[in-house]
Amino acid sequence: GTIQLQANVDSGGWANFGDAYTIVGDDISESKTLSNTAAVFEALSGGLSDSESVTFRAIITDKAGNSTTGSSSATTITVDQTAPTVFYVTSTSSDGLYTTDYVLTILIFTSESVTVSGTPQLTLETGGSDEVVDYSSGSGSSVLVFSYTVAAGNNSSDLDYASTGALALNGGSINDTAGNPLTLTLATPGAANSLGANKALVVDTAAPTNQDDVFPSAASETVG
Repeated sequence: GTIQLQANVDSGGWANFGDAYTIVGDDISESKTLSNTAAVFEALSGGLSDSESVTFRAIITDKAGNSTTGSSSATTITVDQTAPTVFYVTSTSSDGLYTTDYVLTILIFTSESVTVSGTPQLTLETGGSDEVVDYSSGSGSSVLVFSYTVAAGNNSSDLDYASTGALALNGGSINDTAGNPLTLTLATPGAANSLGANKALVVDTAAPTNQDDVFPSAASETVG
């Protein structure tokens, strides 16, 4: 006999899901797990669309051609092919001036909850040498946290990330619950939704180079 899996996409009717499985002697009185490839699944109904739901059933046919159709599965698969995106970047740190060893918390808000593996990184524009900041927390939520410790030589009149490609996986991953990877593109630095647009964080680790800025030069005075 055979076992034929069928799928029903958005209550549009039942269709065969892959090829029928031929029952062998060892299958009798045993549970049987059947599987198909992602390509077969995605080809259902001529191609699945976002938010469509899929249910399954099995038809068992014996050698004489008698068949039994099982009930619809209790589990429904909902299609999600939409990649999460970055909404905006901001900081919990107050607007103001920061110097060496201050810690600033950078937040990246995403369009849906994501799971993070490894240590993604964010590159900040901090003058002559850009600072690469490690991800610290937020997996399972829609807010990713990066912790930036101001280092000697960092300077910025309005702290922002380095470019639209400043968010990097660094060998890790950022995916939604369906496995869709986060689109890493950020808003243009300085534009709406960027760190620079949302906050006014000034980084200054440079010592003054002209002593006259601190001690005005003596001026001669003529006494008449």
